[in-house]
Amino acid sequence: MLKSVSAFASLLFATASLLLGVGLLNTALPLRATAEGFSTQLTGAVQSSYYIGFIAGSWIMPGLIRRIGHIRTFSGVAAITCVGAILHGLFIDPILWAVVRAVIGACMVGLYVVLESWLTGASTPDSRGSVFAVYMTVNLLAIAAGQFLIMPYGIENVATFAIAAALIAAALVPIAFTRLAQPPVPPLGRIDLRRTWYVAPVALGGAAATGLANGAFWLLGPAYVVLGGGDEFAVAVFMAATIAGGALLQLPVGYHSDRTDRRRVIGFMAFGSALVGIAVEFAAGRSALGLAVAGFLFGGFAFSIYSLCIAHAVDRVDTHEIVDTTQSLLLVHGVGAFFAPLFAGFLMEKLSHRSLFIYIAVVYVIFWAFVRRHIAGSRLTDESQQGHFVPVTRTSSEAIQAIHGQEGT
Repeated sequence: MLKSVSAFASLLFATASLLLGVGLLNTALPLRATAEGFSTQLTGAVQSSYYIGFIAGSWIMPGLIRRIGHIRTFSGVAAITCVGAILHGLFIDPILWAVVRAVIGACMVGLYVVLESWLTGASTPDSRGSVFAVYMTVNLLAIAAGQFLIMPYGIENVATFAIAAALIAAALVPIAFTRLAQPPVPPLGRIDLRRTWYVAPVALGGAAATGLANGAFWLLGPAYVVLGGGDEFAVAVFMAATIAGGALLQLPVGYHSDRTDRRRVIGFMAFGSALVGIAVEFAAGRSALGLAVAGFLFGGFAFSIYSLCIAHAVDRVDTHEIVDTTQSLLLVHGVGAFFAPLFAGFLMEKLSHRSLFIYIAVVYVIFWAFVRRHIAGSRLTDESQQGHFVPVTRTSSEAIQAIHGQEGT
């Protein structure tokens, strides 16, 4: 395994540097918006524009890679992302921020597709699972570590945004100088929501629920802590603890889901996410340690659900349908994540900042009820026909296709 992973050290370094910068930027922006007096509703609207770009990028970026290649695409969109990071720090304007967030969302799809298709094309079927397991771990650890980079200069200093831009720019170096052969161009998926709903309604519902719930956490979680009286260090600890929970608990959850009806595990994790979301609310403002522990558990429950839904959907389709199915799930997840900060931000503005995790809990309770009803009305899944669980983050469909596709070959 170490030999396989070491061959892709340049790609993993690029991933770590990129997501350190992105992790810092994604937390610094809502904190800066709150410090500038933006309402939570306005902050949510600005943040939601990221997913407009992310959805658009899912269609645009594969075609761009086909025309100009992986290295040029990565270099171009990384440079644009750097400029966007700096603009956030130089100009305090919600309209400009919204436009820039949309552009960054599209660029992130391009960056993910390049990295993941490169890992796919250059690894062997035997080593691909190990390579992507390390890649996903690097994703989450880098995002978690990026939370603490807020501390040196604070969120009101443009230097914080400059650090984010510098880290994103540093990701260009290993890509520009790599000796790895460029991989084949990524396949173009075809969105077919009707087919996905027919074969895996729980997976499609889960993609929507995780977008609506987790999207609100990612985009408004830092503001939630600050509005509750926490400082920048408290934000970093809470966000990092939640991400760490998602990183550490996904694999044991996935291991269990491989050996039973995966829908039951999905339902259990949804109900657990709702309960732990309430626990986060009780811990907020009372105990920093309690909030970190509750955040860790929330990440473990909530961040596992999308991966479980991907695995469940892939269990139900043929190998040649994996790209189409995962593209459909990614679209629904992205649409849910677009609306999440709008809904949650409205509630936080009209009621209280404490509405965030109440909103998340309600989303997951509704999804849990949907899963329960679906299981009651259908036969149990034959575990012998299930593939293997793979933890995934909010990336492109390349990683999912790479790992799950080999199981059917």
